[in-house]
Amino acid sequence: LPISRCEHFGEKCGGCAFQHLSYEAQLREKHALLCLRLEQYGLAESDRLKVHDPVPSPSPFGWHGRTEFRFFLRDGVRLGLHPAGNPIPIAISKCHLHPEAAHDAFQAVLQAARQDTRAMAFDERTGRGWLCNAIFRSMPGPVATEGLPTDMQVLVTLVTLPDAPEEVLSSIAATAMSRCKDIVGVTWSKEGGEPAQRSPGWRSAGGESHKVLAGRSHLIQHLPGMQIEAAPEAFSRPNALLAGQVIEAVAEMS
Repeated sequence: LPISRCEHFGEKCGGCAFQHLSYEAQLREKHALLCLRLEQYGLAESDRLKVHDPVPSPSPFGWHGRTEFRFFLRDGVRLGLHPAGNPIPIAISKCHLHPEAAHDAFQAVLQAARQDTRAMAFDERTGRGWLCNAIFRSMPGPVATEGLPTDMQVLVTLVTLPDAPEEVLSSIAATAMSRCKDIVGVTWSKEGGEPAQRSPGWRSAGGESHKVLAGRSHLIQHLPGMQIEAAPEAFSRPNALLAGQVIEAVAEMS
C-alpha cells in the first residue's frame, strides 16, 4: 500500500478516506461504493441505468472544488477539521485535495484571522466567539496546459454567528485578498453556530444569501460553449478539473 502524502490522514482528520490507496484503487473503491448505494436504493443497473467505468481525474490531487474548515482556539485562532467521532478539531497545515490556489487562500485567511486580535473563534462548549468556518470554492480559469489549468480562482466564505462584527470581518477579508492574488472575493454567511443555532452537522447550510465583504460575489466557471457565474449559495461541487467533461456528458444524455 502507498504511504499517504497527507500528514493528517493518520490522524483521521475527517476530510477523506482513501489516501492510503493508490489512485487506481481509489477509483475502484468509489465505483464499488456507487454501485452499492444504487443497489441499496433500488437503482441497480438495468435497461434504464448503466454505470460506466469512472473517468480518472487529470491529477489525483488539487481537484476539490470546495473545502471547508473550522475555526477554533488553540494557541490563537486555528483552522482545522474534526476527526471522525471526535468533537475536538485538529489543526490542518495543508490539504492536498484542494488546489494550490485554495491552499494559498487558506493560509492568507488563517494568517489574517490570527493577526487580528479582535477575531474570536466560536467555541460551542462555552458559546463564546463568533467565527465558525471558512469555505474555499475553487474553479479553474480558461487557460490550460496538458489538461491542467494554469490559473485558479478562489471564492472564500466566512461563516459566523449572526451578530459577528462586520468591521472585523471586512478587515480580515481585505487583508486576505491583499496576500493572495487568487482570491477573487470574500463573502459572509451568518448561518454559523452549533449545536444550538444551526442544524446537525458542522457544514454550513447555505440557505441564506451571503454578503460581500471584499471583491466579487461569484466564481466564473468556464465550460464548453458557456460561461457560468457560480454564486456561493449554489450547490456546485464537481471535480474542478473535470467540470467540462461532466457538462459534455450531461449534454449527450439530454
